[in-house]
Amino acid sequence: MSSKTKAALAIAMVCCLGLVAGGAKAASKKKVAGGEKMAARSGPVSQLEQAGELIVAKYVKASLPLEASSPQWTQAPAATISLIPQVSTFPMIAVPSATPEIVRSAKVRALYNDHEVAFLVEWADPEPTFTEEQPQAFKDAAALEFPLSYGPGQKIPYIGMGEKGRPVNVWHWKASWQIDADKGYQDVEHTYPNMVADDYPFSRADKGQPGGLARLPTHRHDPTYLTGWGAGSPLSDPERKTSVESLIAEGFGTLTSLGETVIQGKGAWKQGTWRVVFKRSLRAEDGRQVQFDPPQAGLVPVAFAIWDGHFDQRNGMKGLSTWYFVRFEKSVSPEAYARQLAWNPPIQGDPQEGRRWVMDLECDQCHNFPGARREKMGDVGPDLTYIGAMQRPDYLLESIKDPNATVVPYSRYLDPAHKSKMPLYDKDTLPEKGYYDIVEFLRTLK
Repeated sequence: MSSKTKAALAIAMVCCLGLVAGGAKAASKKKVAGGEKMAARSGPVSQLEQAGELIVAKYVKASLPLEASSPQWTQAPAATISLIPQVSTFPMIAVPSATPEIVRSAKVRALYNDHEVAFLVEWADPEPTFTEEQPQAFKDAAALEFPLSYGPGQKIPYIGMGEKGRPVNVWHWKASWQIDADKGYQDVEHTYPNMVADDYPFSRADKGQPGGLARLPTHRHDPTYLTGWGAGSPLSDPERKTSVESLIAEGFGTLTSLGETVIQGKGAWKQGTWRVVFKRSLRAEDGRQVQFDPPQAGLVPVAFAIWDGHFDQRNGMKGLSTWYFVRFEKSVSPEAYARQLAWNPPIQGDPQEGRRWVMDLECDQCHNFPGARREKMGDVGPDLTYIGAMQRPDYLLESIKDPNATVVPYSRYLDPAHKSKMPLYDKDTLPEKGYYDIVEFLRTLK
């Protein structure tokens, strides 16, 4: 062995023992004051923090603010979340035109006390859109998504509206509902103030009222003759009191309003920035609402979505985040759950080898992704352009090994039996390490 090789090995061993550049001193320091805190930084919770996946909820004794301008929010650290276009199922934003249009990042803060929890979401928007009374007008909006069941041993639902047997609770704030809450219900009489109807016999106004029957505000009409309101649609209710709707879903196409919401919300746009507050009690009587128990559940999964109405975004056309995790400041140690969430594969994959596998298996016949051969590129499977930013590695591994574990409900992706068209691979075609190589390659697609 050469002297250079011996020296290199010696340095490597010293680095591993933590003795370089004061390492021994630091190791000794960990055993004394603050030792437990320093040791925790190397655990699974620290892994989530280093990956930028934690949102720390600050505990306060005071009442929680509903105003985004409250100085209380400065007590909570701001976490930056990344968003990417939703390109898994229709309606979606076309790639690559999506990149300049969607909101690509937002800041999130969280506060809680013994009774409530509140979130502040902020994002840049130079051209806000507030209302949607006209046929081709779409409002700005934001949403938080929580799984109803979470914790050690629980699998996180599919990011796209959950999946059968794993429902999610969605808190959906709408700029148009905010205007309704602030200024009263904004209906067609506000968009078309000089609109006239010759006869409207079902209103409650007296015939002799100045302005005639057509001038009666919407909320004073009989709901029986306003079909949306009469049917109980929350979109048509002129008497709503909040700007946030609570919904439940178990997969694409199942999103259902929970009716009278228990969530308070308030959004304000100022100097090119939306600031929206979501506030709710920790516990809800309705079992279809997410429950928070900070003393016992130290980590709560949450995902975010933002719509920019200026670019006609609505429904699935939105910016979407991956799963993040709310870490309640004063709670039991979430090490067990964090260990489950952290990516510690038994086999270390190689992204370059993963790319080779993807090309050799001709995955670009069904999927679009950067570097796909254009002459082969297909749309039989979901677009993978941003898959590494949206899906967690454990989900990616499961999807390759068992394509039917979670199936995106879109006809092009399914066979007549509603099973995924993606093939299964035997060990001779794709060895075990190959799966982990592909996962590491997919994680680079952001």
